[in-house]
Amino acid sequence: MAKLIFYGGTVRLLPPDHLAGHILFDHHDRIICHAGSFFIGRPLPILSLDEKLVAGETYFVLPLDRFPSTSKLTTASVAMLSSSKNKPSQFPFEYVRSKIDGRLLIRVLPEFLVGAISGGSEDGDDVGSTSPVCTTPELRKHYEQLVGSRERTPWSPKLETITERRPRSSPVRLLGLERLMTVADVY
Repeated sequence: MAKLIFYGGTVRLLPPDHLAGHILFDHHDRIICHAGSFFIGRPLPILSLDEKLVAGETYFVLPLDRFPSTSKLTTASVAMLSSSKNKPSQFPFEYVRSKIDGRLLIRVLPEFLVGAISGGSEDGDDVGSTSPVCTTPELRKHYEQLVGSRERTPWSPKLETITERRPRSSPVRLLGLERLMTVADVY
């Protein structure tokens, strides 16, 4: 069975060899993408109407208006996929080598995308406690030291009033040369 995850969190299982065009017939303002094929800087992995869904694979059915352009995937377009009001602060990425040209690619993890489009983030609201980025207790400790908990009141500086000083006297005035300067200007 092929797994379809719709924007908003609905999941449907379809028999293999089901055409993408049959799904898009009912959802004409959507696109279908393979879940494991989101690479930053590469074109969106949009299936054509005549492509068949592969058994055991996961696909996303996403609204077309969430992408500013369908040319290349950017971190901004990934952020726009989040249907929740609390946007995740970090995106889990994975570096992989391209099988075609051997270049290093940045792949967006499907687990993150599932959480983003289903209304919540799989990495949770508190990044420090359950994030795939903070995978060890030591990393969580460093995160807490650097960022702190969300319950803590934010730091604000103590502001003091700045008093203006009187303008300094010029050297001409201090030495009494002011009177000489006016006399010299007359001549």
